[in-house]
Amino acid sequence: MTGEAFAQQNPAYAVLYTPDGDNRWLARVPDIPECEARGHGDALAKAAPAYAVLYSLEQDGRWRATVLDIPGCEARGKDVGVAKVAANQKLKTMLAKYRKKGLSAPLPLTRCHYIRPNSPHSLVGQQTATAAITEVVRAYRETHGTLPPAATVCGYVNPEVKEEDEDI
Repeated sequence: MTGEAFAQQNPAYAVLYTPDGDNRWLARVPDIPECEARGHGDALAKAAPAYAVLYSLEQDGRWRATVLDIPGCEARGKDVGVAKVAANQKLKTMLAKYRKKGLSAPLPLTRCHYIRPNSPHSLVGQQTATAAITEVVRAYRETHGTLPPAATVCGYVNPEVKEEDEDI
């Protein structure tokens, strides 16, 4: 099987996990709007390492970076790297505004991971999401004869770390 054929049969989807209370999580796949699941897991209960960012390719070819836990914190760039630097700068600016107003900024709660629906491997707390994603992908494949595109990327930005020290 060629690498392209394997990727077509085993796409990796960005999955966003948002706390839903009592160690429960809402998992959603931005590339498959109807794909949401609720689950639980202690592995996800730890504090997020930084602010989760969703990178989406826009129709004009630019990337939009959305910092998920800070309302209105978005940036754009010609590629993911430029969008990440812009998102980190926008996040620093917004956090400074919170401090200036004497407010606490929202905590980084959202987690992001990737799931391959056809893979048996998953992190604790992701089993429900993996099953839901697999089912939605199967139904999509039956209906459309192809897989839904995996077109978003997720990562983290941390305003305390230099952009060049981070990985996407």
